[in-house]
Amino acid sequence: MARDEEHGLMLAPHIAVQVTRKGLERITSAAVLAPYVKREDGREEGEDRGGGGGDETGFENKAGPRWSLAVYEVPDNDQLSSLDSILVQTGPALAYFPTEPPSKKEEAGGGGGGGGGKGGAKADLHKLQHILERQGIDSSPVCSKGGSFRPPPEDFETSLLPRLLAPGRADLLQYKNELDYTRAMACAHVLLKTMDMMDEEGSIHLSLGSLQQYVRLDSSAAEAINLFPPERGERPWMENGSLYQILNKCKTKMGERLLQRWLRQPLVDPAKINARLDIVQQLTEDVHLRCSLQDDALRGTPDLETLALKLQRKKAGLIDIYKIYTFAQRLPLYAGALEEASRGETDGAPPSPLQ
Repeated sequence: MARDEEHGLMLAPHIAVQVTRKGLERITSAAVLAPYVKREDGREEGEDRGGGGGDETGFENKAGPRWSLAVYEVPDNDQLSSLDSILVQTGPALAYFPTEPPSKKEEAGGGGGGGGGKGGAKADLHKLQHILERQGIDSSPVCSKGGSFRPPPEDFETSLLPRLLAPGRADLLQYKNELDYTRAMACAHVLLKTMDMMDEEGSIHLSLGSLQQYVRLDSSAAEAINLFPPERGERPWMENGSLYQILNKCKTKMGERLLQRWLRQPLVDPAKINARLDIVQQLTEDVHLRCSLQDDALRGTPDLETLALKLQRKKAGLIDIYKIYTFAQRLPLYAGALEEASRGETDGAPPSPLQ
């Protein structure tokens, strides 16, 4: 499936990953950088930590995060199933990994043996590369001899990282769990440095990644249910031959990205599942609202995510500004369709899930 990388802008996630051994155990460590996406319930992620996403009046903080940085450090097996699941869940376009496996001393952290020796570590590195190739993810080896994928320098956590975190989230005491994952933070350091993100002041939201918050899928499961069409035309593929192709009736590139994310990250929380189904139910039952949005409001809507990134990176041209202007003129179509749907509700009825 084509990845979203346009005009040098990062629209799909990027990942830095390494596999290490501690005794007989394998540990997959990773950092995933992606455009920041607000939670479906509308709350800012920082609210869970006591950090505000808005001011006391309830208005959203305009200087919110632009990038989401999630760190993972999970036990793995001989087949690197956890790594496989992280890649399916996050869908990165590009992966960075060390050119050489860590030494036995580095893996042991000064403690016990590295279980399997350097030969086993090299085998894990080959497996990592095979998984990336199987999922159609572009890879970029990073020379590990220059300190990459090693514990980051002390000033990274004391000065660089606080400067990169979004306003209201720069207190490192909020991120004790993330910082305890030293291998994952090493991946984060590689990712930010390699992608020239060290000057993105106040733009990053740091979080702890988890494989438990969504239904866990690996590449074999995704292929078995034909979740997405195969990458790079590796075999002939019929139209509507995958679940994504069948469900993709999206009118915008933003909708296609959202659908991909939902398919990669199936919900497990019943409350979130029901909230999403309530919206689907209203759009299914209210034919007039659905047609108004699909045929009028959404038609011709530009890729706002790409335009936002261009503005942030100061790469927007006159044509991009014109696209934003024409979209602003279409906003009354959205507002009118939603207001009309709300007026149709009877007194005493529960509020619309679209409100």
